[in-house]
Amino acid sequence: MHPLYGRLEKKFDRYRITKLSHKPYSNNAWVNLLTRRPQWQAYEGKACGYSRTEKKSEIFKNCNVKESPAQFKYFSENKVGSIIGLALSAGLVTTGSLKFNEEQFQKAYLEAEKSLTYQGLSGRKAVEKLLNESTKVQAYKISELQLSTKKIHTLSAESEEYDIAVSFNPKCVSHIEPEYYYQVEMFKKYVSNCLNEVTSITEESERLNRLIKAAVIKKQKELISHPVSLEKLHVLLTSLANHRFSDKTIVEKAKKLKEKHALIAYEKDYKSASSLFDYEKFITKYNRFNFDPKSYIKKLENKIFIIKKNAFIARVKAFRKSLSEGDVSHCGLVVNVRDKLAQVQTMNGLHFILINQIYPDSLATCLIRNNIYQPPKGLGI
Repeated sequence: MHPLYGRLEKKFDRYRITKLSHKPYSNNAWVNLLTRRPQWQAYEGKACGYSRTEKKSEIFKNCNVKESPAQFKYFSENKVGSIIGLALSAGLVTTGSLKFNEEQFQKAYLEAEKSLTYQGLSGRKAVEKLLNESTKVQAYKISELQLSTKKIHTLSAESEEYDIAVSFNPKCVSHIEPEYYYQVEMFKKYVSNCLNEVTSITEESERLNRLIKAAVIKKQKELISHPVSLEKLHVLLTSLANHRFSDKTIVEKAKKLKEKHALIAYEKDYKSASSLFDYEKFITKYNRFNFDPKSYIKKLENKIFIIKKNAFIARVKAFRKSLSEGDVSHCGLVVNVRDKLAQVQTMNGLHFILINQIYPDSLATCLIRNNIYQPPKGLGI
């Protein structure tokens, strides 16, 4: 049970609990309502000597102690000190200490507790009811309220999307802070209101969830009831499958609808594809949809490979056919061309390379090992 503390004060000759707090205070007379024990230092103070001729205010000043009737602490002359003082100074010097009057405290607290009321109860039953409900509020504030408030805000955002009015605004989280104390009636009202809010926030969350679910399913049904593009169906199906209010029946219907639309579009796109751009567009599109029932993607990838290979070979042939001094090859600048040989300024100096082994710049890797040119392999030309 979470502790609760009350301030014990004497009002109009009767003791009352005048303030309540979740935090203990050592000043004034704050009492733990669960244990009924004081929260101030109630032990006896150190003994000190003083002159009987001194004024009471001076005695406490010199002894570094203070009487505190509010905390039931009083200065008391020690018997042993009186005897010693009598023997040594003809009774002019004695010793004393600050003592806590347990009996007076207990009587005062029970009087105050008896007068406390809460929700039709009084005395200890009222205290126990207040302790119990205050504990619920503290647990709610610490562990659940912020999360619940976040949920309400999330639900509010969703509600706006579907024009659903939100009729709840949590206030308990900031209404009373535990490091402060409050008048009893204010604190009791806070605890009661907060517990009502716990119920209200649950009811409102449930209401919003019901309305949002109905609105989402209605929207899903409307979307799949009208002809839409394959792209829109793909986005719709993704959102349907991942939505917390997904309807399995609608999801299955959307999957079948997607497959139907996809197959029609799939055949049409494949037949109309006639260029490298068309092939790459088809592959990107149906890879994204994860849809390739007839392995058209593989066929087009083979076509792309052949097209790019033929383009590469054609470019290399054209480069070799027109090779002349000043051209840039894959190994460097061509400085001389003789029949079937080209002299190239490489990073390793001048080298003769067969023209049928030379490539345009950046289309092959130049490798010279032990001062001998090594022609690339696997390039098809």
